[in-house]
Amino acid sequence: MKFNKKIIIPIAGVLAITFACLIIIKVKKFSHSKTESNLVLRKVEVVHPISANNQNNITFPGRVQPSEEAILFFRVSGPLVKVNAKPGDIVKKGDLLMKIDSRDYERRIASIESQIKASEADFEFTEKEYERNSNLLKENAASKHLYDQSYCSRLRAEAMLDNLKTQLQIAKDQLEDTNLVAPFDGTITGQFLENHEMARMGEPVLAIHNISVVEVAIDVPENHVADFMQAPADKEYQVNFFTFGNRKFTAKLHEWSQKSDPQTGTYRFVFRIFQPDRTMVLPGMTAELVANSNSHISNSAYLVPIESLTKISCSNGFLWVYNPVNKTIARRSVVLSDNYNEQGIVVEKSLENDELVVAKGAHLSRQGERVDAQITEFMPAEKVASVTEAK
Repeated sequence: MKFNKKIIIPIAGVLAITFACLIIIKVKKFSHSKTESNLVLRKVEVVHPISANNQNNITFPGRVQPSEEAILFFRVSGPLVKVNAKPGDIVKKGDLLMKIDSRDYERRIASIESQIKASEADFEFTEKEYERNSNLLKENAASKHLYDQSYCSRLRAEAMLDNLKTQLQIAKDQLEDTNLVAPFDGTITGQFLENHEMARMGEPVLAIHNISVVEVAIDVPENHVADFMQAPADKEYQVNFFTFGNRKFTAKLHEWSQKSDPQTGTYRFVFRIFQPDRTMVLPGMTAELVANSNSHISNSAYLVPIESLTKISCSNGFLWVYNPVNKTIARRSVVLSDNYNEQGIVVEKSLENDELVVAKGAHLSRQGERVDAQITEFMPAEKVASVTEAK
């Protein structure tokens, strides 16, 4: 059987070309798959947005002061004969702290008591004279002049007796004032006079304060005064002391000044804390009080890192949302809020707290790009109120 060469040659050529094409396609597919497997994805950091309602806190720096403090002095003068307290001593209300030599005051009381006895005798005599002359006058046996003299003598004797009784009470008070007692439970913080020295009336001798309850004083800018005034009267606030690390304390508002400081324009608020067990919070220690701002923030508002936003324009901006299923990122439009701090800004709408937002590397992102995402914890700093906010 003979084949036609003119038919065989074209068929062989077509088969050769087809086979060559199949080889080229296979090589390209292998090369493409190899390129994809060797592709290094760009690394980015992603974070979970935080509900802005849980992060709307403001911290106010403050300083500790005692709830009660006093400079003690004697109301009388005299040499000290007894000193029962020194700085650092804990005393109870009514405890004897210092005593002045009381001998002069005791003698004065004895002298006045003797004068009172003599004055009482004079008053008794003038009283009888007045009654006798009053009866004689009714019988026309005594003159009106004699009656008036006895009446005036009686009034003078009575006034003298009353005056001596008043002097006696003053002398007894002065004798009691030779003892200096604690006006309240507290701790002695200063001593300005030593035993046997002369104590002069009105001059300081001891200082005492009460730290069973301590106060934290803060200065509040005018734009945050309403945050405290609109809160319930029994609202509790968190106070942190740098001395005690992460331990947190509870305080309540005690008083506040309605007059602003002429230099800073701030208002003084004072909070009280009961002295914690096994902890010594001392006057002068630095503290910070955490308060919640009453600024309106919607439930759909979230706090995100500032670096996650791109193409910010007026109240709008864009950020990149990571899809962990296919490892791609997509751009999303958000509405910006006026609430922010140094590390975060509040965005409204279009986000959920279980989504992941690109933080570092957002400015290099492209729509649909596959990335190597590393989840990091987003811990924004609390907003710190300063006196500049009031200006």
